Amino acid sequence: MKENNWKPSMILLEGLPHVLNPKSGIVVSANNRITTDEVRHGVATAFSMNHRKIRIEELLLEGIASGKKFTFADMKRIQSDLVDI
Repeated sequence: MKENNWKPSMILLEGLPHVLNPKSGIVVSANNRITTDEVRHGVATAFSMNHRKIRIEELLLEGIASGKKFTFADMKRIQSDLVDI
């Protein structure tokens, strides 16, 4: 069994992963690994594969490109999407 040497401490807000006004205009999180140079501290050890994030980005970007104004029902549909990329 792997020993846990974690020590509780405070991390300043600036040290947490963040993004501001990305070029795509969207921020997606689907329990996937964060892939950025901004991550300085371990966030988690278990992640989902990127397929959900990629599919959500695809649906959002398609809607944005067509000028869609997303509704609650649209978000529900996106969250319930079953397409396997």
